[in-house]
Order: sequence, then C-alpha cells, then structure tokens
Amino acid sequence: MKVGEAIQALTNYPIPGGTIDLVCAKRGLVSTAEVSFNRSFNLAKADIYLWLSKAPNIREQEVTISFTEAERNALKRDANSIYDEYGEGGGGKVGYVGENFNSI
Repeated sequence: MKVGEAIQALTNYPIPGGTIDLVCAKRGLVSTAEVSFNRSFNLAKADIYLWLSKAPNIREQEVTISFTEAERNALKRDANSIYDEYGEGGGGKVGYVGENFNSI
C-alpha cells in the first residue's frame, strides 16, 4: 500500500490529493512510496486528523459526509495524542510565558 492510499484509508471523507501531498511533504514522505508505519507516517496521520476536524460537511446529490461536534473533538484529541507521543505538542497551547496556558 502506498502512503497516499494509507492516508486516504483513514477516513471515508474525500481528502484532496493536494492536501495529502502537502502533508506528506511536511513530514518527509512521498505519497507514492510504500507505506512504513513509522514516526513520520504517524505524524502525517495526526495532521490529517487535525485537518479533518476542520473539514466542511459535504453533500452531493443523496450522499452526505459530515462530522458531529463530538467527532470533530475526538479527531482533535487523537491528533494531539499523537503529537504528544512524539513531542510535537500539536500547537494546541496558546499564551505567554508566565501565563496559565489554555488548550485550544
């Protein structure tokens, strides 16, 4: 299985090929290469989960693909869990030094 195929297989939501390519490039992956379930792939997966948490609901004829607020929150939690596992933090904290930090 190719990296791009594995990323698309994470969801039924149609992720644009350009988005997959950008996420792969950010993580040093090539979407057409054979997948290796390593740090880079897992971080790309987190990037996609975060992207999906913000993706618009879509409807085409009788087909609707949508996320509830609970599903969006679960995607964010899953992404942040992966980021934390690899020490990336996911950018989920905001504030100034000396302030109490709040999660997004």
